[in-house]
Amino acid sequence: MVLRVTRVVEARTGDVEGDVYVPFSVDWVPVGSAGTPAYYFAEDRDGGSSAGYVELKIERVTGEVIAVVVVNLPKRQAAMPDLTGIPVVEGGVRVDLAPWEPNPDLVPTKERFDERCPLSVAEDETHVYFGLSDTAPVRLVMAGPTGFGIGPDDELTGIVVARTPGVWESIPQ
Repeated sequence: MVLRVTRVVEARTGDVEGDVYVPFSVDWVPVGSAGTPAYYFAEDRDGGSSAGYVELKIERVTGEVIAVVVVNLPKRQAAMPDLTGIPVVEGGVRVDLAPWEPNPDLVPTKERFDERCPLSVAEDETHVYFGLSDTAPVRLVMAGPTGFGIGPDDELTGIVVARTPGVWESIPQ
């Protein structure tokens, strides 16, 4: 199963952090202010959580991705997707809530959805890309220096981070 992007919404400024314990995190909406989120947990399909573990926090009513945490840096190094020349729009994303089994009122009945994915990390001089699938993005949805790679079938392919001085410049080793 792949998360499907259903809508691009207004861009929010994210609070980006990273250190030796949590390599990368961004909060577009302070999690406590959005109520209890639904969670998407992705671990590496071959090596399990020790080979990569990514958490997305999703607003339960709208499906908006409100935070991303790279808990364990993916071990698999991948070639950097070619981000030059692909369309870029400003905004955040909402995803289809079907994996959380919404009730008739469209409120998720499950708190979490766990998936094994081909997690990867790639970087070049200008970006870091945390891949959630092997599909290359065909467009980007960016909110400041952070955003999402979107595939040809509106699937969420990864998280992209611009190397912005003073915000988040490199992967902590």
